[in-house]
Amino acid sequence: MKSRYEDPFFQQATRPWTIRDIADETRRSVIRAAKREGMTISQWVNRVLDDQANQALNPIKQDKSCSSVPLQILDELLTLNRRLEKVERSNTADDGQD
Repeated sequence: MKSRYEDPFFQQATRPWTIRDIADETRRSVIRAAKREGMTISQWVNRVLDDQANQALNPIKQDKSCSSVPLQILDELLTLNRRLEKVERSNTADDGQD
């Protein structure tokens, strides 16, 4: 049995991320939201992505209350999430071709 450090998915998931093609308006909104909550951009994005990922993985447990995150930002984050998944699938496929 492989340890998690030998697992290619774990190795891919732990690499540093670079997210390209983020709209300027989205960047400004993220910066403002992070500042308002007294967080770094990384902390804020990490929290929001984690919340969204958990909601996507556990839709039944989803909180039905209104989110404090503007819908435009959530839409952009969902778009980013889809792009990241596509990149991860592509990288996983590329890793298998080596």
